[in-house]
Amino acid sequence: MRKFLLLCTIVGSFALNAQIKYGFKVGYVNSTLPVNALNTSVNLSSRSSAYVGLTLEHKLSKKTAIQGDFTIAGLGGEIPYYTGRMDVRLTTILIPVSFKFYITDSFAALGGYNLGFITKAVGEYNQEK
Repeated sequence: MRKFLLLCTIVGSFALNAQIKYGFKVGYVNSTLPVNALNTSVNLSSRSSAYVGLTLEHKLSKKTAIQGDFTIAGLGGEIPYYTGRMDVRLTTILIPVSFKFYITDSFAALGGYNLGFITKAVGEYNQEK
């Protein structure tokens, strides 16, 4: 319990620092997925969905910062078959971590890594009649 309280105190002291900014983001994503199987290439039709996320930025100096996001998005598409369609839905978690360099006070360049995890993959076959 003491270690937990110490950890909360340390994290809280960083959170109280005015150098940390946070925000929320919501948006639209249109995904297309190519499928290559058995020497055959099929392009899925596009799937529209929404994403929601949390963003954090920690200023290292006046001109530099580290920015991290945690975003949940729905991706996928439809594969046409002779007798129907296969609807593919992927729920993904995206975690981009970037180094941010402020060129001016309101304009910055950033670069970094983007980690992505598929948390749920569902495929449904819809037979056409």
